Amino acid sequence: MSGTSASLGGSGGGGAGLPTPKVQLYVPNNPAGLFVAKDGSSSGGTTSVVAKRYVKVTVPGIPSSILENAADYQPMVELLRFVPKKARENASTGNGNKAAGFVHPSSAAAVSGNGSFTHGGGHGGTSSALQALRVTEWAITNGNDAIDVTQGILAFMSNTDVSYRDAGGTSATIRVTTAESCFKTSWYNIGSRFPYSRRFGPGRFIFRLSVRDLNDARQKRIHGPNSAIVLCSNNVFPFNPAGVDANGRAQATVSGFFDDKQVSFWFEQRIPAN
Repeated sequence: MSGTSASLGGSGGGGAGLPTPKVQLYVPNNPAGLFVAKDGSSSGGTTSVVAKRYVKVTVPGIPSSILENAADYQPMVELLRFVPKKARENASTGNGNKAAGFVHPSSAAAVSGNGSFTHGGGHGGTSSALQALRVTEWAITNGNDAIDVTQGILAFMSNTDVSYRDAGGTSATIRVTTAESCFKTSWYNIGSRFPYSRRFGPGRFIFRLSVRDLNDARQKRIHGPNSAIVLCSNNVFPFNPAGVDANGRAQATVSGFFDDKQVSFWFEQRIPAN
């Protein structure tokens, strides 16, 4: 087994022997109930939504040596979500920045990733009901697994109010389903180029396969390549352009086809700058 572990990258390796997860969008015959946070994860509430598409992940091509020793390797699919650049405390200077990128949150209520300091973490300020929905790890059982990850994604979205500038140049609010990563204080205000607050934005998610490193005493996990980026947002974009106000700032009206509790998923290749 140790030879197989080394071929996958060994301690600190990049998991070169692991396949890339395949993400598929589909419409289920019997849709399950789905939920997002209500007014942010700290509120403690959830609200139901309807998804026009669902998301499932398969991982074809897992080495037989892993599947035959699944109890040791514990293969799993992991969800990662994109978070924008943010300020954080720096031990030496008292402040600093945390770069934008994809992170793997802990799965459900438990802090996950035994022995790895870069794996998982707690859901600070999140209610137990929402924590239970935030499943971000799914065990692989036989290599033919088709894992529905729709609810795991949606648990990092929130139905909430955002501001926009209406056709009369007045600030108004509308409920949307937006990514929790957009809940930055500096993004609450309406800009001039766009008629709505940056608090309304899509969630971006990727998936990867991981296995335990059998050569590492801490049982640190080896990660394979990332999947395609999946974007989540409202099924219909809420705003129609309505010219500019006297100061040249964009205005909008709300689309008659918009439903704040209808969501969907798309593929995206571009990684946002922040």
